[in-house]
Amino acid sequence: VSVSPRAGHTITPTSTGFVLFGGMDGRRNDQGNPSPNNDVYIFKPGKKGTFEWSNVEIDPGSQAPPVRTLHTSVAVSGEDLFLHGGVHSTTPYQVLNDGWTLDTTCFEWKRTHFKTATAEFKGSYLKRMSGRITEY
Repeated sequence: VSVSPRAGHTITPTSTGFVLFGGMDGRRNDQGNPSPNNDVYIFKPGKKGTFEWSNVEIDPGSQAPPVRTLHTSVAVSGEDLFLHGGVHSTTPYQVLNDGWTLDTTCFEWKRTHFKTATAEFKGSYLKRMSGRITEY
């Protein structure tokens, strides 16, 4: 299997191998604008500098994350990875604020639902990009 050259993707280590997801590889949408993808590949390093790429086929009946680039991914257990955010489109500009978990034992995606805090915090300030800063 050959993986197309790309940027803005993630490679996340799991017990199954390194999971490559998404990014930009030169594809274009129907309007001719650059378009990210939601490809999934597994990279398995071998002995003496050998390696193997394999394409992961996700069940077409299951949910899958929308195409994206410039997202974040992290292993949350030996078998699961968590995917968040990214850019869905640059024309028009669309940023994602969703979360997905991939179980690499069966390669099934599950949408993550976030709960938001409803309480007000007195004596605290919100600082852009660095979270809540509390007065002491």
